Amino acid sequence: MPDGPDSLEEQWRIRVAGRLSRPLVTDGTVLVAATGGPGPFRSRILAYDAATGDRRWTFEPSGVRRCRLASADGDRTYVVAERVEDGDGQRLYAADRGSVAWTFEAGRITSVVGAGPTVLACVRHGSVVALDAADGGTLARLHPTGWPGGRWLSQLTPTARPAVHDGTAFAAFARDDGEESYTDDHVVAFDDGGVAWRTRIEGVRFPDSMAAVDGTVYVSTTDRRDASTDRPNGSLLALDASTGECKWTYSAERGLTSPVAARADTVVVAGGRVAALDPDSGDPRWERNGLFGPPIVAGDRAYGRQTDGDFVDTVVAVDLETGDTVDTHSFEYQLNRAPVFADGRAVVRTLEYEDTDGGTEHVADRLHALR
Repeated sequence: MPDGPDSLEEQWRIRVAGRLSRPLVTDGTVLVAATGGPGPFRSRILAYDAATGDRRWTFEPSGVRRCRLASADGDRTYVVAERVEDGDGQRLYAADRGSVAWTFEAGRITSVVGAGPTVLACVRHGSVVALDAADGGTLARLHPTGWPGGRWLSQLTPTARPAVHDGTAFAAFARDDGEESYTDDHVVAFDDGGVAWRTRIEGVRFPDSMAAVDGTVYVSTTDRRDASTDRPNGSLLALDASTGECKWTYSAERGLTSPVAARADTVVVAGGRVAALDPDSGDPRWERNGLFGPPIVAGDRAYGRQTDGDFVDTVVAVDLETGDTVDTHSFEYQLNRAPVFADGRAVVRTLEYEDTDGGTEHVADRLHALR
């Protein structure tokens, strides 16, 4: 887990006339995907120095409709873009400081994980493709039914961003019955020998996210409910990373917001309430209301956001041991996610709107660094 700032005082801010993705950080660089802006439609990746806010480089792939920031690992940035020449196809770019190292093409790439020498790309109606980070060559196609060879040999499709821990890849699969309906959910562990284990997850719509830490795989799910009920419940499952056996389950009546923040000594989840869980038992150490969005853990604090009314949004830092508020910072613009962290700085994105005769209109996004 990253180090957090000593305080939440603003150091720098950047305004971009367009929409920015949630930032990613790697090696002192803040990365965002930017779309729109003045002039013709543009979609590009912007990289900023975390200490100063200075622009380091820009990556603007040609011949694509839009691009999204998928993952980052060291100096390597992974970008997924829709190809103009093929409306149903996507291209994964491996970019080194704005220069293309290699590309990989597939029908629909739902998530990407950069893990050192290997890159995992989830291909819908296909498999989790393991790529060589050096040249983009295909190393393996990870699928519960064996080698699908690029064809849809079964209805099982990857449904959540994989997790990697101690040389094992953990991926969630479900049976796609058409029209975004998923059943028969499994978490599958892959090692050098193929499928190491598989665990069926009962009673869920699909797994939302996964994290693997210190011998445990954490799976956040949305529970399946009757159509007449309100918002479905959410659950966090803790699976033994070596066997797939379920250690414990934590349920939240109003669902969970993905992803989960997990480390060896604490697991923090957010739903109707934010809770810090004991990683051995799943018992809450503390629970509290008033925080929104996926929680982030940095140093000895957990971070979330709260809205005070009239769209005044505040970053809130709470003590990881007690759940008590220890610091806050409010913005004049809308904040919709908790911070990310780079070199001891909290980096957040805010959205600027202005009132017009036709209603409220988005005009720009901002990046802010707090320390």
